[in-house]
Amino acid sequence: MRFFSDRFASKVQKQNICAVDLYAGAGGLSLGLQWAGIKVVAAVEVDDWAASTYCQNLSDAVVHVGRVSELTEAFFERHRGVEIVVGGPPCQGFSVSASSRRKENDARNQEVFHFLDAAIRLKPSVIVMENVPAMPTVLDPSGVLVIDLAINKLRRAGYDSRLHNIDAADFGVPQRRQRVFLIAARGDVPDLLSERTHWSRSTASSRPRWRSTIEAIGDLPRVAAGAVGEEDCLTYDRDPKNEYQIALRAKGGSFFNHVPMRHSPRLVARFSAIPIGGNGASVWSEHPAKRRGRSDANGVPFGQNHRRIQPNVPSPTITAYMYSTCLHPTQHRNITVREAARIQSFPDSFQFMGKRTTLSMKLLERKGLLSDMKLNQLNQVGNAVPPLLGRAVGRAISRLFVD
Repeated sequence: MRFFSDRFASKVQKQNICAVDLYAGAGGLSLGLQWAGIKVVAAVEVDDWAASTYCQNLSDAVVHVGRVSELTEAFFERHRGVEIVVGGPPCQGFSVSASSRRKENDARNQEVFHFLDAAIRLKPSVIVMENVPAMPTVLDPSGVLVIDLAINKLRRAGYDSRLHNIDAADFGVPQRRQRVFLIAARGDVPDLLSERTHWSRSTASSRPRWRSTIEAIGDLPRVAAGAVGEEDCLTYDRDPKNEYQIALRAKGGSFFNHVPMRHSPRLVARFSAIPIGGNGASVWSEHPAKRRGRSDANGVPFGQNHRRIQPNVPSPTITAYMYSTCLHPTQHRNITVREAARIQSFPDSFQFMGKRTTLSMKLLERKGLLSDMKLNQLNQVGNAVPPLLGRAVGRAISRLFVD
């Protein structure tokens, strides 16, 4: 399989189909659209570090660093009439993983409507919005489903819509990642599910089975906790074993972002005791975590922390905070940014900018450093649309323009 180009992508490219990416993040969706032959001409991202990553890797698009709600009339005049507008408005207000912190009337939920307002003003043929699975169940302050408000808004603007509930594993991403895509179009609405390439069982369809974690990252160099510097450039030390590894390897043979965390010997010892499919709570009696700042008191075990990824099935969802949740299948450390990026289907040539990790919001607030609260490399990877899924979105849309 060739990810980056094929005969259909070449046909799309000749049509000069253009897109604008709002809430672009590090550029996963934009990269996928490019793989499908679509030209991304502009991107909007409010976070400086994510915007730097986008600029580093996707230089063809003009990147606007700022809020979608504050775009100028000049932006709309320049890009009005573009064929496609895509975006993934912030999902924290909808996320199940953040349900304990979910607030009624969360201001972040309004970003959905900022996205729709901007997209409709650009008057494209197709609008695509990506979000978490819980988004269609969220009510606005008046008790109406946000998704119904969104669809009605699009209908009034002349768009028919279709909501897709998808699993990224069905599109060749080695990860169980549930997401919803709202696709709207003037006329026929593309069917994203028609672009599925993989299946959970190889006998269930002519499609190949889901890709596994070890198929995605098994050829990357072994690295020990604290053994690689932040700016170190690594090279491959073993041959690729499958088409996925071949396709995502950097052509020059060197790459960045494969930096393990600096785990203490005590933490490495705990990790070494965690079995495949286990987590920190599995070994709590022998290896409890200590409370911060106290060597005489144990912390509280959480089953979601330090989960050992199973190697022969797709990875669990890569989140913005996976450095505290995902352990390498065979090595005694959290996964690196590069391994998480591989699982997300980013190529090794894609370099993530900004700091690898940052302090939590609570600690930054305590230290008076909230201005430093930006999307670190791990956040950027976890927030991204997997490029291989983005490619499927691009292919589905392109069929409206290409015979």
